[in-house]
Amino acid sequence: MRAPSIFSSAATVVVVAAVIAGFFAIGTPGEQRLGRLDQQRVVNLTLILAAIQSYQNRNKALPESLVMVQRSGWQSLILKDPVSGEPYEYKVRDEVSYDLCANFGTESNDADANMNGPSYVPPASPFWHHSRGRQCFTFHAGAK
Repeated sequence: MRAPSIFSSAATVVVVAAVIAGFFAIGTPGEQRLGRLDQQRVVNLTLILAAIQSYQNRNKALPESLVMVQRSGWQSLILKDPVSGEPYEYKVRDEVSYDLCANFGTESNDADANMNGPSYVPPASPFWHHSRGRQCFTFHAGAK
């Protein structure tokens, strides 16, 4: 084998290894897309939570629906999942507690905290840590 062929083969092996290592480090493009969609869900749910708390503070009662919250001054709330178009689930449990539910495409992990961009939400969001699939989060009126 000639030197240029050996160099070419070695370079190919290095490039393929780097691509494979990249997939292990940051995930495939499909996994990255699912992560970005989950990040958008976290943003949406965090804003919905703030709107519910604001509604409850003003009205001294939980709203009957998310549409009531939206109509009370939060018109820009996104109430539907970015992929399925299904509404996020809001369920009043009793006079002071309620659930917010969404379907997540991935399981969150601490590496997600390194994501940034226009929809970045700090890991302090109660929705940041979630499993894959349908997840419900319970809140109590007045609790932050």
